[in-house]
Amino acid sequence: MKRPPGVVRGPLCRMARQLRRTAALGILGASLATVGGCAAPAVMPPDEHVATRMHAIAIRYLTDQQQGMQQGMKGFIPDISRCYAAAIRPVVLVYDLRDCLILDAVVYYQDRTAGGSFARGSLYFFEPQSMATRWGTFGPLAGFSSASQLIQYLRDSNNLVRCDVAEMKSGR
Repeated sequence: MKRPPGVVRGPLCRMARQLRRTAALGILGASLATVGGCAAPAVMPPDEHVATRMHAIAIRYLTDQQQGMQQGMKGFIPDISRCYAAAIRPVVLVYDLRDCLILDAVVYYQDRTAGGSFARGSLYFFEPQSMATRWGTFGPLAGFSSASQLIQYLRDSNNLVRCDVAEMKSGR
């Protein structure tokens, strides 16, 4: 089976499958096995629904991708924008806001993997300075105390969602 470019292989995907089975380990919890050979730091209290949330984000990503086939990356912008708006009005819904950050990050990392601003000129929405503004605005509202904490959370989440996406595309 050939995986899409940029999809994480190996122990992290096996861990993601185990996570979906047990929902006992949250990437927000005290440990996330190993990522690239080093332990990922804890960033938030454990989320017992993390497997369900990551799977829902993967489904949302694939749905947006299929609906926006003609528009490319531009097709993701309305859903990401609506997601943020819904998560902060009338009150901040922390886990919903984190889901928006994850969806935003998955699309951003996919844009970077596909060549983004280097190959064909990225949309302003996915330029690093635009992402930094959104993440700087919504990260603290979602309970992150530092940029490094948020970035680690988004990288780990991106890896789990991308594993889910790859498995859904392969029919597992």
